[in-house]
Amino acid sequence: MGGPFGLIKNHNVPIIGQPFTFKAWFPTVSITCGCEAKESVLIVGQAIAACAACGRGYKVQQIQFDAATGQMNIALGLVTPQPSLAGVNGDGGKES
Repeated sequence: MGGPFGLIKNHNVPIIGQPFTFKAWFPTVSITCGCEAKESVLIVGQAIAACAACGRGYKVQQIQFDAATGQMNIALGLVTPQPSLAGVNGDGGKES
């Protein structure tokens, strides 16, 4: 258990193969939007990031570590743009 050296008591030293838990995570993901412009979109943390060309919004939904491949699998969500509330009451968004 815990590799050939047993469990390490000093948890300040990261040793590959030792058990660990995440106390916090802050993902930063760079993707290319699928629109014609192929703009890069940088998603930081849990914020929604939008493509500068088409306005599609993206958000990190899940991050999972695959122990078999050693890769991080990231699930993205496509955020549906919300219609503007300006003019909903027929006044063109002007205040009274």
